[in-house]
Amino acid sequence: MSERKSTDSISIFWNTFLSEFRRMLTNRHLLVVCFLAPFFYVIVLTSVYQQKRIMDVPVGIVDADNTSMTREAARYLDSSEGLSVYAKYDEIHSAQDALTRGDIYGYFYFPKGFTADIKKGGSANYRVAADYMNIALANPIFLGSSDVAGEMNAVKFSQLPGKPRLSRERAAAMRNLVRPEVHTIFNREMNYLDFFVPGLVAVIMQQIIIVALCLCGAEDRQLGIAGNYYRNAGSNPFIAAGARFLPCLIVNYVLTCIFLLLWLRTLDLRIVHSLPDTMLYIFVFTAACCSFGLMISPFFRKTADVFMFLMYFSMAAFLVSGYSWPAYMLPLPHRLIGMPIPTTYFMSWIRRAFGAGLPPSWTMPDFWILVAMTITYFLLATLFYKRIYGREK
Repeated sequence: MSERKSTDSISIFWNTFLSEFRRMLTNRHLLVVCFLAPFFYVIVLTSVYQQKRIMDVPVGIVDADNTSMTREAARYLDSSEGLSVYAKYDEIHSAQDALTRGDIYGYFYFPKGFTADIKKGGSANYRVAADYMNIALANPIFLGSSDVAGEMNAVKFSQLPGKPRLSRERAAAMRNLVRPEVHTIFNREMNYLDFFVPGLVAVIMQQIIIVALCLCGAEDRQLGIAGNYYRNAGSNPFIAAGARFLPCLIVNYVLTCIFLLLWLRTLDLRIVHSLPDTMLYIFVFTAACCSFGLMISPFFRKTADVFMFLMYFSMAAFLVSGYSWPAYMLPLPHRLIGMPIPTTYFMSWIRRAFGAGLPPSWTMPDFWILVAMTITYFLLATLFYKRIYGREK
């Protein structure tokens, strides 16, 4: 009896197992979650780092000494794997402005008399500045500064006469004639809080906005009331889209301001950009996210579809934005994926907003892209509302 019961249990388990396995292979939702989503997200998210390490970081050179030795140092920096000389500047303020704008991520400053100090047998320092709001980009700059100092010391020491007569201490000192003075810009404490948290807040809010609008659209279609909603709006796509757009914009604009302006203060993170410009920029970003969510919302038939397709959206948006891994190092497909996503353009502003007070003119290109996104996506949303909601019974 016990043996038969055991056999029956095994048979029941096997039949249930086969039933669930067939369900996994035939159910549309499970196929997407278990097979399509892993392939897409694993490939997209991991291939961001296919270059393995950051190379050719754009840096500037300020050569106030302008000697053969400093020119050789500049050539050495440009030929190194980790760095690429983006431009040479006449004065340190020009290099600092380029760094603040994001044209370069660091600069090397060789002061007047640098070579003369070395020829006299004394020590000579040069300045290295790096934007530490992106730690991944700052590290190759500091590594390059050590390499160029080592190379210049090795060359100069090999040219010194009478090396055998030097004491061990003197020889060690002579091998370190050239030393870099390291300056961290913006994120001076070199912590990951300043580096990651502001961007995380932005992608989280973007995810909430898009999912909320898509849930509204999917619920309408799932319950069969999408047509009624459209007709109650007078069959006017601008009214139907605008009436859904505006509440989401108001609520999430207030929430985003609270998180970026107030909550992050409790973490000792403060926006140093001017308050009016900051409020306007957050408003345009929120509006672009609302238009994006409104545009794609009519395509979801069920609420489960929303969670299925958007569950990893924020992670992907964060990685392809160029916030953590620099945009110039991203493969072309990833840059193309990031182009229509609002956070890609908001991120470039938000890092500067927490690091340096920027003139409004420096942030205008990304600002106007977000404005164009808001208008374009909203117009597309009205078109989709008319074509999809207008046909619903």
